[in-house]
Amino acid sequence: MLRRKLPRKPVEVAEEDEAEDDDPEENVLYAEECSPEELLGLTGGNVAEAVETNETDLGPAKVESGVNWEFIDDSDEEMAVPEKASRRKPRKKPETSRKNVRHDWETILAKPLTIESIEDPKVAQTTKIYGGPSSKEPLQCPKCPYKTHRKGTFHSHQLTHLLRENKKHTCKVEGCSAEFTDRRYLASHVEKQHRTWICDECGLQCSNRGYLTMHKVRQHSKNPPSFSCEYCQQVFKLKLDMQSHIKRVHLLETMFKCGTCGLEFKRKCTRDSHEICHSNVFNFPCQQCDKKFKLRSQLMKHIRRVHKNPFFHCEHCSKPFYTRDNMLNHIEHVHGIQMRFLCDICVASFESQEKLSIHKSRHENPKMFECARCLFVFGTQEQYFDHLCITYRDNYVCCDRDFHDHQPYNRHVFLRHGLKVNVRVKPQPGVLLGTLRAQRKRFEICQNCDACFPTRIAKKQHQETCLAGVGEIKA
Repeated sequence: MLRRKLPRKPVEVAEEDEAEDDDPEENVLYAEECSPEELLGLTGGNVAEAVETNETDLGPAKVESGVNWEFIDDSDEEMAVPEKASRRKPRKKPETSRKNVRHDWETILAKPLTIESIEDPKVAQTTKIYGGPSSKEPLQCPKCPYKTHRKGTFHSHQLTHLLRENKKHTCKVEGCSAEFTDRRYLASHVEKQHRTWICDECGLQCSNRGYLTMHKVRQHSKNPPSFSCEYCQQVFKLKLDMQSHIKRVHLLETMFKCGTCGLEFKRKCTRDSHEICHSNVFNFPCQQCDKKFKLRSQLMKHIRRVHKNPFFHCEHCSKPFYTRDNMLNHIEHVHGIQMRFLCDICVASFESQEKLSIHKSRHENPKMFECARCLFVFGTQEQYFDHLCITYRDNYVCCDRDFHDHQPYNRHVFLRHGLKVNVRVKPQPGVLLGTLRAQRKRFEICQNCDACFPTRIAKKQHQETCLAGVGEIKA
């Protein structure tokens, strides 16, 4: 039921009735079960709007001109009035604040920094402990320039190093379980093992993009850059090739030593091929005959000389040769045409007089710590004075054998007699190299027992009995 409380109107009463006007409710006008039209008539049209309390139950309505409305429910049930909800929910205070947590620093700092002592490295990394007791002297990290006075912060910093060092990067390619400690090593592994870079011009397969780029510059570049060696003026297309040439040929910074005989080589591949000669394993059999060889190069040489036609032919008489050196010896000895120009100091050979002149200028104007005779460059003055320089002799004959060149002669003297020499034979003025070699006595050597023979026919007759049932050639 809707009841409206109207304001009290002043009523003129007699003075004798003032004492009786003690109850304020008597002067209040009540409207019981009034219709909205009656209410509007009673209030003089001051009600702003009619409120339907039976459907909405929204509480007291807003009125104007000081009119107070009360909603009365004459039912026996009590209506619960909803409380006004707050706009912002109160935050829940954490039970323990980070500032109020007290760490047992003595226990924490006493634990050794090992990966086994950490149950979950990821959790340990995210929940770092900072602060802690301070030290008078700054704590210096031995692995980086980091410094701090806080022992707890220093402990957390060391934990970060430990986690980074023990972090493993696993290859995600299917079927590969390789693990690496550095992401760069993983990237290099993926590029070399699981990717193939193919040259679009010749089809060559390279292990990575860098090798493919260098291959294109060396083989297919029309206008490649040129890098000249400061010692011999040799031109290279890549700076890396020039630097490798200087270290290997001139500076001799890296020498590869044989572990069996102690012989030194400029190239690692040459050293590896030499070490195979000390073994008795013949892994390269010839498919066209019953011979076996220790090195693949020996097998290919055998195939060229025995099972294939000669590749080189004399341009003057069309005589075939299996090697270019033998062809040049034939042209100089038979046709009298000079094909090689020799240096009279180090006995190096060149294809033209111009290249020989450039080479001789090095002997005349050597650089610092460069020997004017052997043209080796050394890093210090002590190495320069202690190096083994060229000595001269009349021939390359040793143990009744003529080795024809200084390289096989020096190797033979070192391996057979234990002497390290650097011997050269100066060329005779006016005599071509092919003519000089033709005048020397030839020795044919059995590769199995090192026996010497004056002719190749005598050596073959000997080998029929020496190698009977063996079918192998000693390297």
